Amino acid sequence: MLCQLGHVKFESSGVNIANISRQSSYHFANKSIINGFDDWQQVGRHSQKLTLSGVLIEQSMGALNSLYALAEKKESVTLALSYGQALTVLIMEISADQSNFLKEGEFYKQSFEVQLVVIHGNL
Repeated sequence: MLCQLGHVKFESSGVNIANISRQSSYHFANKSIINGFDDWQQVGRHSQKLTLSGVLIEQSMGALNSLYALAEKKESVTLALSYGQALTVLIMEISADQSNFLKEGEFYKQSFEVQLVVIHGNL
């Protein structure tokens, strides 16, 4: 298992995750001072985002349906990573791109990207 998002498992043999990227943001407000340097002040906590992206080859046309259903609940879910770390996340966006169509109209390849925001736990 590469990772598990709620009840949706990403296995190395099924849903192929090509990339897990992480972004940390540190929030500051700035105040300009006449004839001086800008003043910076920390505002709030830092935030963390994760992006899971991958490609499905020769998978069912509904391979991502359980992921969409999980996101439509608009609830926090647990992301368990293969090295034992667990994070509480919100699914912010799911993007999918189908390509390489067959004669019958079915697609052969589907790329996807899932954007998550970490609300509890640290990477």
